[in-house]
Amino acid sequence: MKEALQKDDFYKIINYAIKAPSGHNTQPWFFAIYENSIIITPNFERSLPAVDPNNRELFISLGCAVENLCIAANHYGYESQTDINSEWKITVTLNKNSEIIPDTLFEQISIRQTNRLLYNGNSIYQSILDDVIIASQTDSVKIQVFERNSPTFDILKNLVLEGNSQQLNNENFKQELISWIRYNKKDT
Repeated sequence: MKEALQKDDFYKIINYAIKAPSGHNTQPWFFAIYENSIIITPNFERSLPAVDPNNRELFISLGCAVENLCIAANHYGYESQTDINSEWKITVTLNKNSEIIPDTLFEQISIRQTNRLLYNGNSIYQSILDDVIIASQTDSVKIQVFERNSPTFDILKNLVLEGNSQQLNNENFKQELISWIRYNKKDT
């Protein structure tokens, strides 16, 4: 009975892991459940050779899936330990621990979204921006904010625009993008 409950927990945990962002929403991963671990491996059939020839973004996506998995495992009362071998097999060992304090990020996993609407030009409220900066500052993570129309902002904006232009003029990029776009059915 305990094994069945644990396996059910592991399926729930994976359900949160697959909500991780990935390039063109390719979800380039496989999951396998074992007695006390979940193993994640890259699915190179979902790589993006035109936009991500070195699989950098693919591996970032795997990292996001692992992070979601660990946050969800924590929510379900599991302590997680992550190990990566030289063949890119990521093993997350999970052990039940009743003393775990739930991570406040868990609720955010289900509401993360990509918004493809036109940007309305509004600035982020300073209070929200301050909260994000404070919550994310660690020894290894720093957020840099650039004021709109400042010299550095304009340099970065122009570089992003140039990069977008180069990609959209690349036929391989366009074909790869089109192959991953899924259109919603319109109501008739």
